[in-house]
Amino acid sequence: MPNDQVKGRMYFRPYLFPKKPGKAWQFAATSLYFDQMEIIEWLPNQNIRRQAVNIADCLQDPRQKDLALPLQRQLQQLTLPRYFAGLDCSNPLLMGIINITPDSFYDGGRYNNYQAAVDHAVSLKQAGADILDVGGESTRPGATPVEPALEMERVIPVVQELANRGILVSIDTRHHQVMESAISHGAKIVNDVSALTFEAHSIDVICRHPDISVILMHMQGQPATMQQQPFYNQVTLEVFDYLKKRLEKCLQAGISKDRLSIDPGIGFGKTLVHDIQLFQELSLFHGLGVPIVLGGSRKKMIGKLSLDAPVEKRLGGSIAISLQALNQGVQILRVHDVAETCQAYKIWQAVTVNSGNHILDR
Repeated sequence: MPNDQVKGRMYFRPYLFPKKPGKAWQFAATSLYFDQMEIIEWLPNQNIRRQAVNIADCLQDPRQKDLALPLQRQLQQLTLPRYFAGLDCSNPLLMGIINITPDSFYDGGRYNNYQAAVDHAVSLKQAGADILDVGGESTRPGATPVEPALEMERVIPVVQELANRGILVSIDTRHHQVMESAISHGAKIVNDVSALTFEAHSIDVICRHPDISVILMHMQGQPATMQQQPFYNQVTLEVFDYLKKRLEKCLQAGISKDRLSIDPGIGFGKTLVHDIQLFQELSLFHGLGVPIVLGGSRKKMIGKLSLDAPVEKRLGGSIAISLQALNQGVQILRVHDVAETCQAYKIWQAVTVNSGNHILDR
């Protein structure tokens, strides 16, 4: 990128591929590698400048000396292993969804009592879930907020039972009272769609419990209104910047990096065009240095891309989303269909090793 042009904020998106012969850097101790990268500059005039580079060539090219230091920093960030909630993220992890609600967009009402929720959770664990995400408030577009007392009534008995069985439990909530109660009953992860911004005391809850991890998700607006004309100038870069600030806030508060992960928030205050662009550029978020959680399971974008398929007929699209996420190095897949996703992952793993292609070679 010419030195005589105005500089803006710089972003780095690695092109990931399965292992193949030749010089390449291993991505985060996984089976994916990279030797090329898209460098993106967001200029002060709001224009975007993109350049695909071979990393080794760029580092040796004196004309690219301004890129050498930030590129080396990115290499260090991208090659470090990822850990979250005591789990090694060198292989993808599955987070099974347990909605104890009457109004969730896919399974609302199916597991809306203690025994049904526990039985379903156990079946997901047996099918291959590494984490079970328990929620008592729907955050689908247009959802009605739930009072913390009702939310706790729904989720706490289930959280306690699953934790007593030795299952790693995540509590999906925006309310600090629910976080505190779930933690006291055995939850080890807080999954907050507001990235700990909905209530002022939420980050304090995480700070008080040094063994608790948190998923910080991006959402524009609130669930009840977030799909009413969401707008971005550059959706991927804006989501990246927001999550970077939330991570910095947590790190400054004393929450260690191995307790943090991020979720770009597919379908949360985003149009179909926004969601597609986020999927196409997912690997950019690895520059944040923490595991990525991706929740695309059964979502509306699948219906929009497949002749308005109803939610019960979106399994194929959910699997496609999961495989695209794996190709871009996503570490944690949040899914309804654990057994089917686990099978898809095993096949993906078997057929992609040693079969990668370079982007610039095409």
